[in-house]
Amino acid sequence: MATWTDWTTSQLPVVLAGVAVLAGAAALVGCFAYLRHRSLAADAVAHALLPGLCVGYLLAGERSLPALLAGGFATGWLALVLHERLTRRAGIRPDTSLAVLLSVFFGAGALLLSRIQRLGTGTAAGLDHFLFGSASTLVEGDVLLVTALAALVVAVLAVCWRAFWLVSFDPQYAQVIGLPVRWLEGVLALLTVGAVVAGVQVVGVVLMAALLAIPAVAARSWTDRLGPMLGLAAAVAVAAGIGGTLISAGGSGRPTGPWVVLVLAGAALGSLLLAPGRGLLARSLRQQATARRLQNENVLKGFWILHERGENRPLAEGELAQRGLIRQRFLAATLRRLRSRGWVAGDAKGWSVTSAGLTEGQRIADRHRRWERWMARHLQLPDDHLHDAAEALEHLSSSDLDDRLRRDLDENPPSEID
Repeated sequence: MATWTDWTTSQLPVVLAGVAVLAGAAALVGCFAYLRHRSLAADAVAHALLPGLCVGYLLAGERSLPALLAGGFATGWLALVLHERLTRRAGIRPDTSLAVLLSVFFGAGALLLSRIQRLGTGTAAGLDHFLFGSASTLVEGDVLLVTALAALVVAVLAVCWRAFWLVSFDPQYAQVIGLPVRWLEGVLALLTVGAVVAGVQVVGVVLMAALLAIPAVAARSWTDRLGPMLGLAAAVAVAAGIGGTLISAGGSGRPTGPWVVLVLAGAALGSLLLAPGRGLLARSLRQQATARRLQNENVLKGFWILHERGENRPLAEGELAQRGLIRQRFLAATLRRLRSRGWVAGDAKGWSVTSAGLTEGQRIADRHRRWERWMARHLQLPDDHLHDAAEALEHLSSSDLDDRLRRDLDENPPSEID
């Protein structure tokens, strides 16, 4: 394993450039594979490269990178073609087809690799490095070749990305407006194979699918638009490629590819947790806020119903719990929230609703009854089904929706409590 000093003085800039370019190009293609639910197909293509690499070496008689990449491209493309035939014509499920092809091609590649090693040239060939990648073996000629391949992939994406966007999200509509959907899908497949072939020397056939899928997963957590998603995915992949390379070069004693994948995984995990729109933390906070709002509304509606019945005396928490307004373990916290907003008053000895709280409670109760009447009129639900259904719908708080319900029911706006 090269030391930090060796890499810094000689090969590190070359490796950094190669890894960054390959990671960025693979991430762009991976976004379309992710959106089209083809990420596992990329994994099968990566494993299918191994026999092609071996055949390319045997035909060239030496470790010629153009010959290796050409052989890998041929078997990778063959795997995709066979996958299409098996799924569309033989009726085999896509996941089963991919599992079979991945195993068969990788098994064939392992046999060819062992044969090459028995010939006494396996070490010189360095083909075993393609299993998990060996970025440290990149030289300037290799970087120029794979950079040209990556640039071709990016150029095609830049020219056709709107068409690819339509094919990825709505292929039926794309076909209706006259786009050659099958041809575009074939181009995307070619780009996938090209990206896999270009990146296999960095992370290897085993980990190549991660280089395509993980940046897309990370970027998708931050945006719902394709353009920003492509930019974020490429940025994450390039940063992870540089970071993983520097960690590997720093004396970790491990290949660059696994480090790149681990850095990518960290970025994706952080995105899944912390992204403001789709992140798990943001979703959890929204769910908690929604739960608190529903608890507030249920208690206020309960106070209004008690007011309608003439029960206006302060009630202790135990009495309120017995009335079924809300589950006991949420009641104390909910009452404190309502008190902070001026909707209820009191303490653990007794709670009463304020005029503002009654107004809000009436609004919620009216919305509940409005939904009951609407479902009875339009859905013909039996009376014993109306209440439970309206319980869920009453919390859909929207002035526009309320106005539409009133108009449909020929109802005037509710009066406020004096």
